[in-house]
Amino acid sequence: MDAFVEDAALYRLVRQAWDTPEQITEEPDGLLYDAVIGQMEERLTAYQVSEPQASYTGYELTQFYPLITLDDILPAGELILYQHKYVMTLDHPEEANFYGGMYLDSQLRMDGLSIAPLCAVRENGVVTDCWYLPLDFWAEDETWMEEYGKLYLRRVLADPSLRDSTVSELYYPSG
Repeated sequence: MDAFVEDAALYRLVRQAWDTPEQITEEPDGLLYDAVIGQMEERLTAYQVSEPQASYTGYELTQFYPLITLDDILPAGELILYQHKYVMTLDHPEEANFYGGMYLDSQLRMDGLSIAPLCAVRENGVVTDCWYLPLDFWAEDETWMEEYGKLYLRRVLADPSLRDSTVSELYYPSG
């Protein structure tokens, strides 16, 4: 589909409409860095294998910030839920498959990847553990956090083998 836009301002508006501003309030380090880089590397490799025609070349971290700090879950220490977002760079975006809300930003990077919050245990100012929460964890909803989120976190902290379980699986089992 070809389109021609005469107004330069309108073109810029359309071209940059879905861009999200970069927001990195702190650089991930230690275990957080390992988790974030590990997830981006894993996703990059998966795209390189499944869509070689698009020539995925790398990734760029565009957002990393604390979403919420919970000091009422652990007896000593706190849980910090971090939000982060990244984009994939590619040489042939016209060959990429886009699904699930994915799109090209104005720099022709793949954006819109679904990323769950990263949960970090911090004791005495040091992150001692971290893992990704499931996609059905709604940390930004205060009511949901009080009713389900904190219960889920306490349960997963008590039994780390449940970390791969979704909130739905633990609280709304089918059958």
